[in-house]
Amino acid sequence: MGVADSARVESVDRDARILGLRVAGVPLFYGIGPRVRHWGDVRTGEEVSATLSEVLTVYVPSPGEKGGSPDARVLIVDPSYRLLKLQYANGGTATFKVALDAPMSGIAPGDAVKIHPVKVIGLRLRRHSNTMSAR
Repeated sequence: MGVADSARVESVDRDARILGLRVAGVPLFYGIGPRVRHWGDVRTGEEVSATLSEVLTVYVPSPGEKGGSPDARVLIVDPSYRLLKLQYANGGTATFKVALDAPMSGIAPGDAVKIHPVKVIGLRLRRHSNTMSAR
């Protein structure tokens, strides 16, 4: 599960069920899972706080491997809490909870990582003092 304390809604594609958010200055696009409801109230341009349940794939390229520049670099690996803190090229950071079945032994601070698209399986939006849950 990831938390975006401050995110701007960049785009909403209701037909394709894709939500574009700018998180830590980085534009990210999320496919919305079939069980997520009530997200039809989300509007482009809103500043929101979001708690995201995500399916995230992190790929550590081999040295010299082609395939474009890395999306981020590993800052901290915390195997005891299964946390991975990344820093994006623009300086923004994000912390991810690593699944129990995912090996962490090959990941070290300084590693370049590629992040493949994520799919939101639960979404909770907070607007100012109002709370709206979309699950």
